[in-house]
Amino acid sequence: MKQNPKTTSEKKALTVQEAASLLNVSTSYIYKLCRNRTLPVLNTPGIIRIDRVKFFKWTGVTDPLKNQGVKGE
Repeated sequence: MKQNPKTTSEKKALTVQEAASLLNVSTSYIYKLCRNRTLPVLNTPGIIRIDRVKFFKWTGVTDPLKNQGVKGE
């Protein structure tokens, strides 16, 4: 049985594209922030994933999923 991919509400990490969209910046800028270790990147070899909870704490932006009652930690 094939499972559906996780919905945004179930994700504990953001992709580079999602982070760029949330901050309204380019993906190349997000890659730069990850490379400089400015953004909290999860340790996944070969894949860049940004810790959702730490990302929203770092940006000071309210996680839209918190308003939906989704636990991020």
